[in-house]
Amino acid sequence: MACIEYLAPTPINPPNRLQLAFRDGAIGEGCSAASISFHDARGAAPNPPLPAAGPAAAGVKVIVASSTLVAARLGGLLPPALADKPKVFVGVADDALLALPNVTGVQSLSPAESVELRDIWTSAFAGGSIGVLFNNANPSKHAQAAAIANAPPAGVTITVFPVDGLAPGILPGDFQAQLDGIADGTHPLAGGRAHRGLIVLSDPGTVENAAAVVNAVNATETPLKAIYEGREFAEAGGLMAFGPDRAPAYKRAGELACQICRGLLTADAHAVERAPGAGTVFIGRAAAAAEWGLPGEPAALGARGRPTQLV
Repeated sequence: MACIEYLAPTPINPPNRLQLAFRDGAIGEGCSAASISFHDARGAAPNPPLPAAGPAAAGVKVIVASSTLVAARLGGLLPPALADKPKVFVGVADDALLALPNVTGVQSLSPAESVELRDIWTSAFAGGSIGVLFNNANPSKHAQAAAIANAPPAGVTITVFPVDGLAPGILPGDFQAQLDGIADGTHPLAGGRAHRGLIVLSDPGTVENAAAVVNAVNATETPLKAIYEGREFAEAGGLMAFGPDRAPAYKRAGELACQICRGLLTADAHAVERAPGAGTVFIGRAAAAAEWGLPGEPAALGARGRPTQLV
């Protein structure tokens, strides 16, 4: 019988590295693998179904929502018997969701912190036009993009580029063409301006396609210098990324969920934690060597008050 019900915005068979990190964190706190039930929450109802009544529902001690997309939909995903259970949110950036009662967890970049992505890019490459690319289906990414685009520094122009059709393992068929249009100014939203920079925001549709997204950015006919939200993109060959480091965040969420499951912690009494590595600039080693030569600019980024890590 499961004590922890984990709702994922991605496939669960086989489990991905974040789900495995969560499981490792829970096991490290004394919960068994059998006490965790994973559910694919991409559809209208979780798959497999959540327990709706009886001993199985009564045995559930905590609900885990992995990503803002899942957390925002919990009201429609949970049966009444589970609606008031304590919740652990991970991979969630929305301050309002994290402030709900009986919720704890590990926060991703908030909209305010996301402005750092713009500031890191401008400190490395000076001014110009920058695009912000994100999944149009994710409301929290609209808020992040708006925060980044608001009151940019002198000499910097920000354009937001929502993308339809992003999902784990799926990029829209015209994705490369959209990126080429951002770079050369022919994208319908580009206003005729060529963009020399790109900020790519993370959500399941971009993170689960990290290598494909990075390869497409690197393949534009007019070069784009990109910074990404999340370490995975630098590991996949991107030039720069800015926190968080998701695997430790999910491991920590597993620890919190198990502590609630064992009665050692209450969600209301534990403040939401900041994701490990959320303030770190991750530099893709190979891409940076081609761009700057090393140590060069990555060291200067760290000297500006932000920890820097080559990956």
